[in-house]
Amino acid sequence: ICIIALPFVYIGALRTILSGEQYSFTADKTKMLIVCPRKNFRADIFYEDVRRVEYSDILLFRKHRGYNITVVCTSGEQIFTYLFPYKTHKKDRDMTPFRIIEERAGLLEKTEYVAGRRIDL
Repeated sequence: ICIIALPFVYIGALRTILSGEQYSFTADKTKMLIVCPRKNFRADIFYEDVRRVEYSDILLFRKHRGYNITVVCTSGEQIFTYLFPYKTHKKDRDMTPFRIIEERAGLLEKTEYVAGRRIDL
């Protein structure tokens, strides 16, 4: 019975590890607010203070699962781990909320939208 239960325990443990904490992202014209109620965490990232945003891949069994993201500001740096939802098909930097920080800080060219959809995708 232990041999039968082992794969289920392994899959459950793996899904728990990959689930992480839920953060909410709210962006306006001057800053992005990142909040995690379970950790009592709050970060106000002002676009004018952002110098660069660095991404490093997170791989699991050779599959791209997300990014470790460092937002470097004049006052210091914030480090985040962003994991894509399990069934996400397109897993690239454009699909993270941190792209908004890069765009509004002037680190990227502004994207154009037609009928609410990005025309560069």
